[in-house]
Amino acid sequence: MAKITLFLDTRRILKNEMYPLSLRLNHNNSNRLIPLKIFLLEDQWNPKSCEIKKTKNSKRDTATVQSKLAKAKTFLVDNEKKIARQNINEIKEQIEYLISKKEDEPDAAPSGYLGVYGKIIVERTIKSGKHKTSIWYQDAINSITKFNNDLDLLLLEIDVTFLEKYKANCLSKNQSKNSISARLRALRAIMNKAQKENESILVKSHKPFENFTIPSQKTSKRAVSKDVINSIRNFPLESNSAFWHDKNYFLFMFNMQGMNFIDLAKLKLRQISAGRLRYIRSKTNKPYDVKLTKEAEEILSYYITNKTPEDFVFPILNKEINKDSILVSKTSDQALHVFNNHIKKLAVQCGIDQPITSYVARHSWASAARKLGVSTDKIGDALGHENYSTTEVYLQDFDTDVLDEVNLLVTSK
Repeated sequence: MAKITLFLDTRRILKNEMYPLSLRLNHNNSNRLIPLKIFLLEDQWNPKSCEIKKTKNSKRDTATVQSKLAKAKTFLVDNEKKIARQNINEIKEQIEYLISKKEDEPDAAPSGYLGVYGKIIVERTIKSGKHKTSIWYQDAINSITKFNNDLDLLLLEIDVTFLEKYKANCLSKNQSKNSISARLRALRAIMNKAQKENESILVKSHKPFENFTIPSQKTSKRAVSKDVINSIRNFPLESNSAFWHDKNYFLFMFNMQGMNFIDLAKLKLRQISAGRLRYIRSKTNKPYDVKLTKEAEEILSYYITNKTPEDFVFPILNKEINKDSILVSKTSDQALHVFNNHIKKLAVQCGIDQPITSYVARHSWASAARKLGVSTDKIGDALGHENYSTTEVYLQDFDTDVLDEVNLLVTSK
């Protein structure tokens, strides 16, 4: 087990006949000194009581060095299993950071550990208002740490062999390929951020995902036909009755080129002007500029009366949380869950036997555009896809539908 003590290094006398006071770290029969930037005469240090004496601020200085010693000892005890696998220089680096950190700084050492660096990424993501993304990161960190016997591990230890073992373990527990894929993609994103941020966290040459295949499986078809959209559109509901708002939200998203529900919830009146809707998509930070359709304008007419430019358009978020980006993000995610439950129930009332969610509006808009002859790249531009392979996923069932229709025409008598 690593040990640490206070040590006045009388081997190194300075010109003023003082000696540096340090923390002495011992690990696996090796020693390292961690300077405390305090210099004393030999008779100003009591090695038995570890106290500074005969100085102007001896009591305060003693309290300071003993506090740093206590922090270091606590760190060694709390991380005993992890430290057993580290070399002394890695431990020294973490203690140096720990004792130099101000009290109001986050407890995260600049080391290349998944848990340590991952915590930094999660906190940054929360502060940027991307609550759902932070959950995605944290779920991956938790799953991979659990697989590693609840021990934190260096990002450098995550190689192709580790990834293959993790994947095999998840598959042996009958976890879905898409769930495994989500966690591995989150891990890849964390490692990419580490490489871009600092070579000391993860060297740029370490790229295990280049020779590893993330598992995936085809998801169930999310797009529905225009007839299904019309069933929802034409279903009679009284104003402000159950599911009335949900119907409006769904149709507005469909009209706005498959707008995401989160962006719908955050939409403010100032983002609508001159018959156009302009906003930044939360997920990708990509700007959108969409012309309002007649149906979209009719829906908006119910919601924009007596509102200021900074008010939310739809009654999903309270204006009281307007300036709290973290609370806005969390509340939006909760509202999405409620909306999906409501729209499924509305679909049942409409006689629809297909699962309907917020994403159905987005996928259905893409498929409807394709059936009208719009090219894949144009649909990708409308949806904000930077990679058109993403658009192809949206349209993966469309060609089969067309072939079925052709076959019926060809084989009919």
